[in-house]
Amino acid sequence: MVFSIQASDGSNAYTNLTAVADETPTLTSSTLLTLAKGPIADADFDGDVDRDDITAISLTIGGTATTSKSFISAVDASARTITLSSAATAATISYKTADTVFEIDQAAPTVTVTPASGATVTDQSPFLRLVFDEDEYPGDSYKTVTITKAVLTNPDASTTDIASSFVSADNIDFLYSATDLALGAYTLTISATDFAGNALTDSATTFTVAKRTASIALRPGWNLVSIPGTPADTAVGTAIANANIDIVTTYDPTTAGGWLTAVRGSDGTFSGTLTTVDGSKGYWVHTSTFDPLTVDVPGLTAGSASAPAQYKLVQGWNLIPVSTNDLTVTTRDADDYLTGLSWSRIIGYSNSNNAFTSILPDGADTVSVGQGYWVYLKTAGTLVP
Repeated sequence: MVFSIQASDGSNAYTNLTAVADETPTLTSSTLLTLAKGPIADADFDGDVDRDDITAISLTIGGTATTSKSFISAVDASARTITLSSAATAATISYKTADTVFEIDQAAPTVTVTPASGATVTDQSPFLRLVFDEDEYPGDSYKTVTITKAVLTNPDASTTDIASSFVSADNIDFLYSATDLALGAYTLTISATDFAGNALTDSATTFTVAKRTASIALRPGWNLVSIPGTPADTAVGTAIANANIDIVTTYDPTTAGGWLTAVRGSDGTFSGTLTTVDGSKGYWVHTSTFDPLTVDVPGLTAGSASAPAQYKLVQGWNLIPVSTNDLTVTTRDADDYLTGLSWSRIIGYSNSNNAFTSILPDGADTVSVGQGYWVYLKTAGTLVP
């Protein structure tokens, strides 16, 4: 907010206003003029900054020159803008600026929280970020805030005071690095004050920490699938939790006979030569329903003592996965996915039409995350998904 104070030195000389004559303003748009100097003064001291405070204006509207102030529909003193009621192609303007400016801040700060309210995060050590918006008006120079309360309500209803754990380089953008959060629903309650003492009180954001899961669509019968990463528990009976899946088999050319199979018995448990499943292979899965295969896949986490995946493949046929650390990715270019490998053919399978498909190198074909594929290598190599 801008105040022009009418003060005289006794000789009717007013010294707190500065005249600007015949400025050619920036035509920000055909109806918006942006002045070079400011703030625009309340030259007539009537308490409002409007068209009457513009000393003179010359406009070209519709090819016709005019000096009428009637085309001024609004004046923003702090933003230094003049809005016109009609489009202009040229303008010249004279006005006065205020030498003494007071900033009045009457609004409480607002905050944007990450994770957003209602969000689900699949990292048990997430960053909690607070970005405060205290930029109340153009030219506002007091934008910082002080956090007075930051309380995290945990899934078990206990609370943790984390106000002192937030760090900031500018007292606007604050960050807290959480560690080992339990699974479940959380509420983050924030209070803060700005430089003028305006308070944001008990702004609440809810979010949920959940396991990182991959859901793989299945159809009744045989499906050629893969797990897009290493499961949290690789035991076949745990990773393959869908009770409608009765057979899981894979091909491992490094073992005698190549084939490994697990069959679910009448007691609901698997038995056979396949005891574990992971992200390194494709799997033939037999099921009786459309229920998906859902697997907990933790993925890479910051600071963890684990390297990205790499899978050794042999010369000849390999039953490979399509893996990713980004579960939002659904397909990969085949050549990109097999970068560094000398391959001659990929074979996939579609349960929906009971058909095999063939992919050759140097094409535009894609492979789907969560599906399994046969690939023939000319020489042994390493798949780096």
